[in-house]
Amino acid sequence: MFLYFRYSGFFFSLILLLLTSCGEDPSDQPAVTIEKNEVTTEEKKERRFMRPQTSYLRIRATPDQEAEVLETLPPDVLLEYLHDSTSFMTSVSYRNKQYEAHWYKVRSPRTAEGWIFGGLVSFVGEIENRVLAKEAEARELLAANNQAADLSKKEKKEAKEIVYESALQSYKNYINQLSPSNINSVGTALEQFKIRFADKSNTKTCDAAYIAFSALHDKVMKQISLRSLGAYQNIATDLKHYQTVNMDQDAFTQQLEANAIRFALEEGKLVLKKDLDAVFRVFFRECSSIMRAYMGQQELDENTYWKENGALLITPLEMARWVLSWNYFVAKNEGFVWYGDAQAYLKTDLTVLLKGTENTPVFDEEQLLKADFKKAYQYIVKNYPSSNIGKQFIDYMNLLELNEWKESSSTQNKVKEIINTLVN
Repeated sequence: MFLYFRYSGFFFSLILLLLTSCGEDPSDQPAVTIEKNEVTTEEKKERRFMRPQTSYLRIRATPDQEAEVLETLPPDVLLEYLHDSTSFMTSVSYRNKQYEAHWYKVRSPRTAEGWIFGGLVSFVGEIENRVLAKEAEARELLAANNQAADLSKKEKKEAKEIVYESALQSYKNYINQLSPSNINSVGTALEQFKIRFADKSNTKTCDAAYIAFSALHDKVMKQISLRSLGAYQNIATDLKHYQTVNMDQDAFTQQLEANAIRFALEEGKLVLKKDLDAVFRVFFRECSSIMRAYMGQQELDENTYWKENGALLITPLEMARWVLSWNYFVAKNEGFVWYGDAQAYLKTDLTVLLKGTENTPVFDEEQLLKADFKKAYQYIVKNYPSSNIGKQFIDYMNLLELNEWKESSSTQNKVKEIINTLVN
């Protein structure tokens, strides 16, 4: 559902798509561009929409004017910015004018996700954007009212695909020979996927190949987690301030980057984690709609530094959006290969939303519900009252009101009930 809210550095995240243009002149209104380093953390939390400033713009698979065209856009179409942009700028000559801008990752109403050239699009105004965001969230949660939401035409088509067993087994045999103790095994497996499957196979086969790759990636991460990071503790400061670091520091950091491994913080401690952004750039376009939805939501949880020393670093409202997203995914995709993992993400986020963290509790010293958590619950109740999750939170809010917004044994039992109902 909300695979797009923030961009945790991908995002967090995900493959690059782009669009160039051909057709009418751009509007006289100047295109609004966002410098990559100017997108603040707060901005990344909000859904952002834009419109093309010319007709027949193209969404492309990668940020390159020669890349595959995923969709040619009609006039006045709304695009959702997925909070990912290139660090480089491209110069484009169009109708005797020169434009220089970054590429933006977007989603179109047809659900195509790709990259567009930023010089020929403009972000909508703040008031209109708020209205559009609310409308989009309402549409998306309608499906959550119905646990058996209809599949899209694309999903139905993907469901009929068969796995190319011969090609898949050949890839599995290849990566099974790679050593988990060798960091370079990850990069080798990624490259082999591109050679064997990119633009050559169906989504179901690519999903299976991604699952096999992920198992190897896990094994490599287990081995590398034993390595001491004492020489790189200065990186923690950069991560806290900028959510990213320069990986071109020495041979080791360059090797990590080449093999989809990044530095991250867990409870303030420097650790190594999968670079989901790098992985998804290889697999995202090739995999199924369901797998891509999982990738996007997973990246939000994994690539966002949202807790430190037991304190919640994002707002409860933002956590509520994460919960809504996972709730939608779990409700719709019961047969998904990593369904249990999706449930685990939902349970973790839902527990934080309902119980808080060690140093960011839901109730204050007088056992009164804190205002920012109340606001998050009201957001769910107000916008999605007919959905299963909305009904659960309506009951919980009514109970809290009866208890004068104080924690009690009855509210604690209701919290357990909500988690069990939505997760199990």
